[in-house]
Amino acid sequence: MKPLQLGLTLAVTLAVPLAVAPAFAQGGKSGVERLYVLNCGEGVAGDISRWSPGVNVGKSMDFVDSCYLIKHGQDWLHQSLLVKLPKTGAVLLSGDAVHFKENWENRRVPEANDSKDKTAASMQRMADLMAKEKAQLWINHDKAQRDGQRMSPEYYE
Repeated sequence: MKPLQLGLTLAVTLAVPLAVAPAFAQGGKSGVERLYVLNCGEGVAGDISRWSPGVNVGKSMDFVDSCYLIKHGQDWLHQSLLVKLPKTGAVLLSGDAVHFKENWENRRVPEANDSKDKTAASMQRMADLMAKEKAQLWINHDKAQRDGQRMSPEYYE
């Protein structure tokens, strides 16, 4: 099985049973015990200009799909969100709101997104939340960032 297929199979296998786990509001103490980073696939994205309109036309780059598995008390959650870890601190998992570090830094909206204005507003809310919570941003598809992270079975606390 190819790495991308294996990663997607693993992601679906984990996501289906975990998606039904109840989500808990994070108060002063998050209840999050561990955060695992999983490699859910990688490959080469052809023309990346669709994620950065007007820039990088015809340029390809390595593309990854990171999945996050969150141990929360007795339950496991698999989603994109703000996680407050006791040792690591606040981490904002981007999901598909942001694809690459360069897009985040330049506030580039992928052409396929429904609304450039709504996406830009979401990015601003993310930036505001990061400032308020002093959070790190973990970008779901950024290979350079993912390559610097501890991968499962290691974890963040």
